[in-house]
Formats: sequence, C-alpha cells, structure tokens
Amino acid sequence: MSGPATLGAGGSAAAGRGRQPAPALTTTPLISSVTSTNPQNPPYFIDRAISPDVPLFYDFDGTANGGQDDNTFAALPTQLVGARQIATLRTSKPQNLGDVTVNVSAAANGGKGATVFLMTTDDGSSLAGWTSVGFTDTGATGTWRDDGMNLVPFKLLTKAVAGGAGLTVPGMTRDYALLVQPAP
Repeated sequence: MSGPATLGAGGSAAAGRGRQPAPALTTTPLISSVTSTNPQNPPYFIDRAISPDVPLFYDFDGTANGGQDDNTFAALPTQLVGARQIATLRTSKPQNLGDVTVNVSAAANGGKGATVFLMTTDDGSSLAGWTSVGFTDTGATGTWRDDGMNLVPFKLLTKAVAGGAGLTVPGMTRDYALLVQPAP
C-alpha cells in the first residue's frame, strides 16, 4: 500500500486562469500495510465501508459448496457499520491457511489507532488461537451467510490496535473475516 494520497495540490491549471489553486487535501489510510505468511493468499485492505450482500472473500472460482463462494452479511451488526474489510481467499480451504498481519498507520485517525474485528461462524469450536493474541468476544449475535448461502450464527471478536502498531492474526482453517474501524 502506498503512502498518503494528495489531491488538488497547488499549481493546478485553474491557477493560470485567475483562480486560486485548490487547497491540498491529504488523507492517511487507516491501515499502512497488510500481509500474509501464505504468499498464495495475499490479503487486501479495501478502504470503503462494507455493506450487506457483498462477498467477504475474493476467490470467485466456484469451488466452495457446489459452486457458491459467498459468505456475506444478511444485515450488518451494529458494531460493523462503517467498518472496512480485509479481503482474503476463502480461509476454510487448507491451502489458504496463513497468519495475517495488519499494521495501523501511525498518523491515521489522529493517532488513535484502530479496532480490528474478527467475525467467524459460531460452530462451538475453540477460538483460543485468536483469544491468545488478545481478541475478546463482543457478545454480538446474529447471522451471516455461509458458503452455501445458509444463514448461520456468528461470533464477533475485537481487539484495539494503537496507531503505528501491528497485529498478527493467527490463521485457522475455518471461515472468518477481518474488518477494521477507526478507534473511538
């Protein structure tokens, strides 16, 4: 991911026509980088608010559950309104296993950092791999669509990450999604 984007820098063509140049607008991305220990499953930070019915994985190859590669929100949990997505290949496929490291920009959000959310299907299995690195259960309940478009219950975990710091999320061979928001 590149550095801050600068828009409307001084010296524009408008200045030559007797108008003042637009002031420079600088935005600092919330996430400075996101990487994976699996080079076959690179993660991507999508810097726009997620919405219902948008797939959480980017492998639309028809190999999950008879051709459906979905996992979407039927409705967004309140905590995730405005959250940005970190997209990966389907994490329940063994060949896609890998740890993901999320680095929060030092200057983004006024240096306050970010909240990282991890959403996974609530199938009763252990979440110790994630709670061992500081994720905690938000207590949020609801449903999301699995790879067969069935509504299934989810667990929503969260962890605060300071500006300029990173978080390594241990990979697990199960469906889960990573999302981030500016810290309050």
